[in-house]
Amino acid sequence: MVVFGKIGRRLLGWFMLVALIPLLFMGYQGYYFARLAVKKEAYLHIQAISQQKKSQIEQWFTERRADTEVLSANPSILEACQSESVSADKRQSLERLLDSYKAQSQAYEFICVYSLSGAMLACTKHTDETLAEMHDFVLEATNSSQAVTSPIHLHDEFGLTIHLSDRVTNESGESVGVVITTLGLDYTLNPIILDTTGLGFSGQAYLVDKNKVMLTPSRFMNHPKPLTHTMDSQGIQRALQGLSGVDLYHDFEGRDVIGAWEYLPDEGWALITEIDANEAFASLQMLRRNAMLVALGTIGLILIVVAFISRSLSKPIRQLANASSAVSKGDLDRRVVIQLKDELGDLATSFNQMVQSLKDSQKQLVLSERLAAIGELVASVVHEIRNPLSAIKMNLRILETKDIRGELVHSEHFQLAKNQTERIETMLTELLDYSRTVTIQKRKITVQEISDRVTKEFSTLLDGHKIEMHTRLHNPLDVVSIDDERFMQVFWNLIMNSVQAIEVSGRSVGKIELVTESNPDEIILILKDNGNGIQGDAMKHVFEPFFTTRKSGTGLGLSIVKKIIDSHGGHVTCMSQLNKGTEIIISLPRPT
Repeated sequence: MVVFGKIGRRLLGWFMLVALIPLLFMGYQGYYFARLAVKKEAYLHIQAISQQKKSQIEQWFTERRADTEVLSANPSILEACQSESVSADKRQSLERLLDSYKAQSQAYEFICVYSLSGAMLACTKHTDETLAEMHDFVLEATNSSQAVTSPIHLHDEFGLTIHLSDRVTNESGESVGVVITTLGLDYTLNPIILDTTGLGFSGQAYLVDKNKVMLTPSRFMNHPKPLTHTMDSQGIQRALQGLSGVDLYHDFEGRDVIGAWEYLPDEGWALITEIDANEAFASLQMLRRNAMLVALGTIGLILIVVAFISRSLSKPIRQLANASSAVSKGDLDRRVVIQLKDELGDLATSFNQMVQSLKDSQKQLVLSERLAAIGELVASVVHEIRNPLSAIKMNLRILETKDIRGELVHSEHFQLAKNQTERIETMLTELLDYSRTVTIQKRKITVQEISDRVTKEFSTLLDGHKIEMHTRLHNPLDVVSIDDERFMQVFWNLIMNSVQAIEVSGRSVGKIELVTESNPDEIILILKDNGNGIQGDAMKHVFEPFFTTRKSGTGLGLSIVKKIIDSHGGHVTCMSQLNKGTEIIISLPRPT
């Protein structure tokens, strides 16, 4: 069997030219722009993490310096520094003060107070080695006219620590002593630096001083300990020049990394945040692999399609396919003309017969549905009209007879007949309203205007039935776009239902409340009453035509309400509890 004839080879060539070349071009272009996007996103991500850590470090130093300033302004410390010598009781009192301050944070290892002469006036728990280790910094702090920060150093007892000092000044602003706080990095800077959130498996952040000595520990076990080695990279060099940025470079171990650098001018430190480039660009490797798989799959698919098409006549099949697509979209007048006396010709004939049968069936189905709907409507109307007509007939017959009560009986039965006639008239009017297409003329109106009009138009009616009406507006200035005359018809039907429900409940005082709510997309109108409510099994039918729970109801009121609300693009729902009341909830879209 010949798989590729002349048509097949021609189709294969055109398919390769039209499909594969653009695919390769688009694939390369997509990969190129994806690489740029991933690279930009990775740069921004690492830079954001670095800037966040810098902000946290600066905030931490700001808070600790502020704490030291508060402590140096303590009156007891000022008094001790001015005297330059303290009694044993005074020393104990000062040390209790320092201990209570130290207990406020795990950051403080110990706190000391010195006079300007370098004499220690008070200090929290310490050793002689600790005081000896601080000697040089005490001299620097007492001889300085401003606050001083020590370099990070390794303490035998506390590990990595740093000292902060602040002057104790008298009322004239003259220095009379210093307060020195020693902070352990295990509870302060290290948690900030060692937090690898967003840095994957290979990323880390670290601090380097002006001599390029690494100040903080690494997340990797094989990494040298802090303060034991110097390191150098493009990021460190740029940061120590006072710059901030992000780039792809070799780290001090020779790995390709994406690194962001920040400079902390107050401390003279470089903050470096890095992640391995392979991990950062892992999604690009997956994209490249997927692109190759798609290209190979496309070539295979082209070969299969060309082999299939070359063994058949493509034109009739395309005609049938196009006709099928048109029919599936509803074009039942579409026909296929194929002048072939073979299987394809038979298929085309069968297809045309099928479409004609489908068209005839659809017409019959539409007609059947219309007849069924009309029959249901007529049956409902006849059922609803029969009872009042029977009552009219009976009462009119009574009017024909003589009765000892004379005209009084005639008048009473005539009134009953008249009432039933009016009921038929009301039902037919509502039926006419329901059957007509709703035409609305919208205008923008506030919920306050709606509330005012409802209150005004229905106050007299409700007073006659001893029913109170209240309004509760979430935002009176909310605007809706409605046909307000149609909406008065909605409120008339709803309020009349509420009045009848309250009267049936037998309450001495009825209540109807109009409540409005709103959200970014909708304005919600809620009409509540304290009537007798609706039974649970009737709730799902309340908006159906001709469904009513009252003997005198037509069952069209809520159906008309729903039709008007639907024509405004809104929706209406009902919530009710038996013997407690009913809520009708109308949701309308906000006008654009």
